[in-house]
Amino acid sequence: MKVENVLAEKKAKVCRLWFDGIAATYPEDTEKFFKQQKDTFANPVGTTLEDALPPLVDRLISGEPSPEASEALDSIIRVRAVQNFTPSGATAFVLLLKPILRKILKKHIAKAPRLQDNLVQLEGRVDDMLLTAFDIFMDCRQQIYELKVTTERNKIYSAFSRAGLVYEIPDSGPEIIR
Repeated sequence: MKVENVLAEKKAKVCRLWFDGIAATYPEDTEKFFKQQKDTFANPVGTTLEDALPPLVDRLISGEPSPEASEALDSIIRVRAVQNFTPSGATAFVLLLKPILRKILKKHIAKAPRLQDNLVQLEGRVDDMLLTAFDIFMDCRQQIYELKVTTERNKIYSAFSRAGLVYEIPDSGPEIIR
């Protein structure tokens, strides 16, 4: 038996344990809220996590990238990029998969030690997912900084304009420099 088959059978458990691990990265009251509140509109972050984890586990099992998994990872990272996480804190949730995999596969590896190599391959896929998550996070933060700069520039322009300090230079056509 391959570890991918075991994980496919235990996908729901992997997702549940991973969700619990990610929820634990938030303050205690927020963690409880994520776990208890099932309304999509009242708990958009918890819903995003619950919806995003299954395609990510599928990607881990198959080893093949998919649009669904890319969108799922992007949705989680976008949420964490606007929250008060450091880059490592925002992406570290991916690494929570490694101990979950070891826990779920422990019995199977004990019975068939050759499965340890498959586990190493799975952990390599987790590392690849982490690197992708970091790239997505950095792109999101770049967009946030660009929005902040644009907003500030527009505020300054508006203030100068209201104060009468902005003048349009009429276009007189090209100048010839001699």
